[in-house]
Amino acid sequence: MTDTRISTKSKSITKLPPTKKGLKKIKSRIKRELEERRRERKANLERDCVEEELDEETIRAANLKYNMTCFLLNLESPEEKILKQKVPAQSRKFSID
Repeated sequence: MTDTRISTKSKSITKLPPTKKGLKKIKSRIKRELEERRRERKANLERDCVEEELDEETIRAANLKYNMTCFLLNLESPEEKILKQKVPAQSRKFSID
């Protein structure tokens, strides 16, 4: 953000960097806007939770499903485990007898 000042003699517009006071105002405005957004989001979430009123069993089922999905995604197939194992140097050499 820059300060716009009009020179009376040359009738030209010059843009100057904001002053310390101007920077403080800009920062405080941004902080205020962010805080307002946070409050709005929090209020919306609380309102949505009250409207839905999920029972504990539904919440537990959703958590269990999420945990099982994460567990299954982290499992490796036996073929992947074999491929990841380090192979000793001697077995890598091919010999024809």
